[in-house]
Amino acid sequence: MIGTGKRDRPARRPTVVPHLATATTLRFLQLVALLTVSAATMILEVRNLLDAETGRERCFRAAGVNFELDAPVNAAANYARNADMIATCVERYPSPTIWVGLVWTALLAFATYSLFHLIPLWKSRRALVVPLKSVDQNGAMDRHLRSLAEHAGLRRFPRVYVDPANPSTDALVYGTDRHPRLRLHAGLFELRRSDPDAFESVVLHEFGHIRNRDITITYTVIALWRVFLVLVLLPHLAVRAYSLRTAVVDYAWAENLVGIHTFNMVSTGLMTLLIYLARTDVLRARELHADLAAIEWGGDPHRRTSSDNEEGQERKHQRRRIRARFLDLWRNHPHVDLRAAAAREPALALRITPLAMVLTGLATSIIFLRVYSTLNAATVPDVVSTGLAALVGAAPAAGITAIHLWQSARLPESSGVRRPSGVAVGAWLGLGMAVGTALLDGNISLTRLPSHPEAPLMLVLLGTLFGWWAAQSVRVWAASRGDRFRWASPTAALVSFWIALTGLLVVWRFASGYYHGPINFFDAEALRQSWEDIIVSKGGEADSFVTAMWVWLFPVSMVALVPYLWTAIAALWGVVLLRPHGRDAEGPLRFCLRPALVGFGAGTALILTIRFFTDGGESAKLGDIEHAVFYYWSAAAVLIGVTIAAVGAARRADEARLLNALTASQLALWSGVAAFVLLTSADGCLGPFDTFATECSPPQPVAWTELRGLLDVVMIACLLVALLAAPVGRAASRFRPGPRTAAGSGSRVRTAFLAVVFLAVVVTSAARDLHYAKTLADPDYAQLDGLITTRDSKPRELVETQLWAWYEEGGEDLVVRFATEWSEIYDILGELRDAPEDERTQDRHYEIAMACYDLWGAVDEAYDYFYYPDPDLEEAWEDLLGDLFSDASDCVDGYNAYREGESGEQYADAVRRLTQVTAEQLLVFMEEAKKHRG
Repeated sequence: MIGTGKRDRPARRPTVVPHLATATTLRFLQLVALLTVSAATMILEVRNLLDAETGRERCFRAAGVNFELDAPVNAAANYARNADMIATCVERYPSPTIWVGLVWTALLAFATYSLFHLIPLWKSRRALVVPLKSVDQNGAMDRHLRSLAEHAGLRRFPRVYVDPANPSTDALVYGTDRHPRLRLHAGLFELRRSDPDAFESVVLHEFGHIRNRDITITYTVIALWRVFLVLVLLPHLAVRAYSLRTAVVDYAWAENLVGIHTFNMVSTGLMTLLIYLARTDVLRARELHADLAAIEWGGDPHRRTSSDNEEGQERKHQRRRIRARFLDLWRNHPHVDLRAAAAREPALALRITPLAMVLTGLATSIIFLRVYSTLNAATVPDVVSTGLAALVGAAPAAGITAIHLWQSARLPESSGVRRPSGVAVGAWLGLGMAVGTALLDGNISLTRLPSHPEAPLMLVLLGTLFGWWAAQSVRVWAASRGDRFRWASPTAALVSFWIALTGLLVVWRFASGYYHGPINFFDAEALRQSWEDIIVSKGGEADSFVTAMWVWLFPVSMVALVPYLWTAIAALWGVVLLRPHGRDAEGPLRFCLRPALVGFGAGTALILTIRFFTDGGESAKLGDIEHAVFYYWSAAAVLIGVTIAAVGAARRADEARLLNALTASQLALWSGVAAFVLLTSADGCLGPFDTFATECSPPQPVAWTELRGLLDVVMIACLLVALLAAPVGRAASRFRPGPRTAAGSGSRVRTAFLAVVFLAVVVTSAARDLHYAKTLADPDYAQLDGLITTRDSKPRELVETQLWAWYEEGGEDLVVRFATEWSEIYDILGELRDAPEDERTQDRHYEIAMACYDLWGAVDEAYDYFYYPDPDLEEAWEDLLGDLFSDASDCVDGYNAYREGESGEQYADAVRRLTQVTAEQLLVFMEEAKKHRG
């Protein structure tokens, strides 16, 4: 025994990498963040459900925007044309929800803190346990435990209690990392005498928890989970149930509202179950790591007493294996077979299980969407809230993926653990993100599916590509040698993963608007007509190849408009250029550099050929269609060079084919673009290669708007080329293997030059992303007006709610002002009609003109107000405004002309129309509007 020095077998030290505990800690932290964010946002939902009739809600209803009740096409169209007025209206009702969420989150934190400290007190209560010294009369157990703690190298010996009424042979460690407590069950005293090895294995396992410092965070999760269930989940479901009842009773006509509340309750329940699975999975990993620590000290944690083994055998006979595995998912402790396998081969604990990655993706998506919705509720601009939420959501997942892949890459071949390609890792991660998106997507309900319900599968594809790239990036970073780069390599890999995964989430959020947002409802004919107008304005033909090309590339163009995109892409291939260069570090770089130079040369040669055969002459000006077509052909030439570079790099025999193809293609792309810009700037000085300029007066202007739009499309095409080149290059190498370049000493000059190139690319990409971020921070929604079809009808009850909101937010004031000014004009006319001729002065006519002027101002304000939300009366309202504006303007202009000595016929006719025709029109409208409001 360890305590007496009689141990014969040496302590067996498994192959365990130092980052193992870090990966588990990150998963713990992600789970804590998931529970915290979910609690805060669910409380905000409760607050909003209990106070649905807020001023901000009326602003959207007055605009005819009710995504939860109306058809999405109607809501999108009304939002587009009322965007300015919505923004003005919402400013009058600042949202207090974020403060409610923060205060409630603080209360939940206090409750969690209190429960965290109450758990050890409850587990150590006198009715349950007694101090060790009260049952260990001669101190033998205490000496044995202290000898085990000394052998394990523990800095803090726990406070030990005994549960005398529990006959099992288990133990439990609890408390905090600074003040651990150990509870021994009564059966351990007999086990110490009958099977000392089994006793020491149990105790060393518990000491492993203390050494791994997972006690505090474990019981933090336990406390937070219990607080979440009692103080968040139950109130949330209760309020949702109340809202569902209200929807059924008061909004029976709104089927989708019932579907939304039902779906939210179901999705909340499913999300809670998945969070619980994440909790149990992390706790099981904690148990395996404690086993590994015990094995390192010579323990045998998978050893069980005969009764335990008999029970396990009985369970195996009673349950089917699939059912047993399913049930094990819900337990905090791993199955005995898994613990035994990990004890025999500790490296198996490094395997990335599909469940762990699915739950990691689920947590990533939930955190991202919850933080995004919270920031949006706080009126943070959409582009800013998306970026911040993506950074928060991607951080834990990037760390977990990086550490897992790093551990696998650094394992020796003798470990028996197969190095993952990253494809499966990314696919499971993407599947989890897709599930989380489906659970929280506000466009989905039980009564209304989005037009493209398969859209979340894009996340599976994006996650797969991320995992493929991540595994190859880790191999490149892990190949670095030298102690001084030991910390830099994993840190750089983690940062690059973080940036890439953040970009993935941002791209998904903005690109998914193509599936769920207003873009999905663009009228194809209106879109084509818009592009035809642009092409015709440049001197081209309406029905041309250029028009068809841009209509066809429109979805790609929308994805390319995503901010942060270019910076994220730069991070994807910068891992090759910026990794620490050791003695063997130049091989992968040489695989990329030579094909990139070949691709650059081919693309530049094609650009020169295009310039040779292009003769625009003096008549061709910047912005004409001829100039645009030249840019299109030049972009195609650069893309051809990119393809050559990508395929050439992928043919090289190397593990990182995708990374090589991506890096080579990006180098060829940026160098080709630089060559195009330089040649265009020097146009007129290139002799036979001149295009539009006839004199040598550099620099010539570059159509940056044209070039930026093309670069967006070419950048997306470059990524697709790299993705396709990797498998194509692998297949081509089987028939004619590419040369293997021997590793040699790196060229510092070349490395420094490429670092400067990469820095220039990053600066350019950041400037581009900042430009698009500023554009999206203040979008012009009016551009959508006319491109959205509005053929769907509205329920009459919905129109009534929107009409009441329209009147409450200012519509009634406008109508009253119309009626007041009209009444004043009518009253003055009546007084003039009854007054003697000598009392009919110019002052009375001036008062009529001023009333007309005030009426004209009220109509002008009405044009800036919300569109009338009733489709049946919208045209009548617009006609009324038009007639009032015309009559009031004619009244003022006619009076001014009458004062100047001209005929008063225009003035008299305008007043007659106001008091007879338009007044009657207003009265009829008010009567019809009253009927429609119900």
